[in-house]
Amino acid sequence: MKILVVSDTHGDNRHYYDVLELEKDPDMVIHCGDILGSQDELRRAVECPFYWVPGNMDMFAAESRVKVIPVAGHTIYVAHGHEHGVRMGTEVLASAALSEDADIALFGHTHIPEIDNSYESEYGVRIMNPGSLSQPRQADRRPSYGLILIDEDGAAELKLKYLT
Repeated sequence: MKILVVSDTHGDNRHYYDVLELEKDPDMVIHCGDILGSQDELRRAVECPFYWVPGNMDMFAAESRVKVIPVAGHTIYVAHGHEHGVRMGTEVLASAALSEDADIALFGHTHIPEIDNSYESEYGVRIMNPGSLSQPRQADRRPSYGLILIDEDGAAELKLKYLT
């Protein structure tokens, strides 16, 4: 199973379509917020389940600010992260994911891609921020996204990928 994870597109969806070309036919797409009203457009672009959570820039969205998604023996906790203080660290996010029995937590907000495995040994939670497809903030400023690959045995691999 291939789950495409994106975030912080801010209504500029050009790179989203580039990623869909590269990652042909994902089994699921998860958007971690700051979608700026383009959720229906992004949903129509794929033929798989599409989940999203509002970010701080999606203030008036009626969608739930947190999603808990069971998939292939895993539970994925999705939040934008601004309400979890992710600019200061991921401990609050890890705790929230743990309270939902999630083993994977996804967030955005910082526009900086990262995988944080520091809570895996103690709490069994792995964390990923796919970065931003439209406004990357890491040193090289390359648009980024994430993949969750779940093999036939149920093992999940979290990967970050970059557009050049």
